[in-house]
Amino acid sequence: MKYGITLTKEDTKTVLYVSETKEDAMSYGNKKCNELTRNDGVLSCISAEFDADNHIIGNKYSLLHTWL
Repeated sequence: MKYGITLTKEDTKTVLYVSETKEDAMSYGNKKCNELTRNDGVLSCISAEFDADNHIIGNKYSLLHTWL
């Protein structure tokens, strides 16, 4: 299980960052949140299985945090 930062806008979810630790992912998310506006989408921290290209494997993940 790894931790990812995703940006969701309408029906599109983009993985921006993947990390081995939740702390590292949350740190990235906190920094990225300051760069985005509400029009950019919803920024979230998730835990999931990721493939080598940082795509979520399957449709299962756990939502850990959301920045609004």
